[in-house]
Amino acid sequence: MSADADRCRHAIFAEGNAAALAYQSLACPDGFDMQKSKSFDALVSNAENAKDATHPLFNIEDFYFNENKTGILDKKMRGFMNDVSTRVAPLLESGMLKRFPANNMVDIIMSGSKGSMVNLGQISLALGQQELEGKRVPFMMSGKTLPCFRKLEMCPSAGGFIFERFLTGINPATFFFHSMAGREGLIDTAIKTANSGYLQRCLAKHLESVYVRNDRKVMSGDRIVQFKFGDDGLDITKCSYLKNFDFYMQNFDHFKKSSRIEDELDTPATSNNSYGYDADLIPEDYAESIKKLPVHLANFMYNRFINSLTNPGHAVGIIAAQSIGEPSTTDDS
Repeated sequence: MSADADRCRHAIFAEGNAAALAYQSLACPDGFDMQKSKSFDALVSNAENAKDATHPLFNIEDFYFNENKTGILDKKMRGFMNDVSTRVAPLLESGMLKRFPANNMVDIIMSGSKGSMVNLGQISLALGQQELEGKRVPFMMSGKTLPCFRKLEMCPSAGGFIFERFLTGINPATFFFHSMAGREGLIDTAIKTANSGYLQRCLAKHLESVYVRNDRKVMSGDRIVQFKFGDDGLDITKCSYLKNFDFYMQNFDHFKKSSRIEDELDTPATSNNSYGYDADLIPEDYAESIKKLPVHLANFMYNRFINSLTNPGHAVGIIAAQSIGEPSTTDDS
């Protein structure tokens, strides 16, 4: 990234972090601000020695270890940092030292070869919020998210938001947060693979007998599933532009350049412009061809429709099973 974009990135992160800390100080019980308290360690030791339930720290513990109470605060803090991520995202395109197509990394992503803009954002901007079971990083029994943070600290960094990026490196604490989220992802993938594999196997075994017959009916054994596949008999992969005439209009000039006129003219054509005509000068065969244009158009549209129909013998049941089984391996639900 350019130096200006990097400075803008740091300014946005600093502003978002300050807003999150300000909200935390307002939401904290008894107006206690852990970020500004100079005697925090002394307060902890005094509270542990006194065992006084009216002590401010005990009220804070009651607040932060109650999931119902911390849920709203957690959601609000995530909202602050999501806004920060949204604001910093445009720098990914405008702040590059080399823009597309001079940037090889962006070329790989834009061509669909490998990776996504999320990967590029983690390299150039920040890793962002790390989540465990859809929530921010929870407290341990000690009241800390990691030993390097203070007890009951709720700042974005302690909650798992990583301001660092792979380009300049991440510190040990944020690396540990990243490994925690990565481990959860590996476990989820391992468990999900078995479940989704069994789901696809069940679907495939139940639907393997569903196919399209020669009369276009969808059959399963001797049972009629549908009289027409999809109620219209069309194969969705063949009718992408059956009604999308805007595509043809936008590419009309390209079609005109690539098309060839098969009918030879009786006389050489010297101009594409027509400045008027005399009915007696029009050749009879050309006049007859004009009359047949509606018939040619009807035949063309009929052939388009026939070619868009589902082929007899098409194993629509297996395709349906695959269509459900494939995305189930990556579905978060």
